[in-house]
Amino acid sequence: MNAPVTRAQLAVLPEASLRYPGSVEVKIIGSDEVKTKDAEPDPAFAGAILTTAATQSQLYAWYSQWLTARGYQQVAYYRMTDQVSGMAWRAPKGREQVQVSVFDPAQLAVQQHITAQAPAGGVVYEAVLVGYRVNTR
Repeated sequence: MNAPVTRAQLAVLPEASLRYPGSVEVKIIGSDEVKTKDAEPDPAFAGAILTTAATQSQLYAWYSQWLTARGYQQVAYYRMTDQVSGMAWRAPKGREQVQVSVFDPAQLAVQQHITAQAPAGGVVYEAVLVGYRVNTR
């Protein structure tokens, strides 16, 4: 597969709109694959920034249970500087990943200009489906 992966291709897959129950959408996010100077392009992604009253542990446990029940395997996650934690799961065929990360709301506002307030005891998080042209590890 040599054609660039698009946000639209990912957005129709159920994992692109997988939300922890009761989450409130702050912003829909996504991008088509973007060519870079490196051999590997920045991958396409589709998802959202959300808030939930769940704790970080409850959030990750729910995603882990849902995804592993469907054959996804946990893989390394490399968090961004405005995130306090994150997890990723690779699709059974290896070309997509679901990535879930929890933000530091102050850093999210500074770095991405997105203001979101977590409910008491809850978190601001991102859930995205990332599409790669090649199988991931």
